[in-house]
Amino acid sequence: MAQAIPIALAAYSAYSQHQAGVQNAQVLANEGAAANAQAVQQSNMVERQGRAALGRSSAAIGQAGTGYGGSNAAEMDQAAVSVEMDALNARYKGAFTAYGYNAESGNALKSADANAKNALLKGASQYLFGAGSMG
Repeated sequence: MAQAIPIALAAYSAYSQHQAGVQNAQVLANEGAAANAQAVQQSNMVERQGRAALGRSSAAIGQAGTGYGGSNAAEMDQAAVSVEMDALNARYKGAFTAYGYNAESGNALKSADANAKNALLKGASQYLFGAGSMG
């Protein structure tokens, strides 16, 4: 009976360690999803602000009566490209951050499994060591 206690404790420890690792992995996966969602929102905001700025520039050009060709067209094109790059950079940053969190989540699951197996093996070895020394 006393020999079964290390096995029971090891099983409980393994289960607890595994559950903690799974919960940690879920938190990391949630952080990854949140990072991606925040990046999309940031990108959308950059695009809205950029369109508003381009609209103001277009209105200023129209009001000045200088025309929409030549250097005005080049400036508007460059501004549009800059807005698009800023939006894409925001999305890239979010995707990169999410990838990191998701990688950590996978590592946490692997670690949880390994810790659980180690706890079970430790309990089994204690049981076997105890049984061998009693005989």
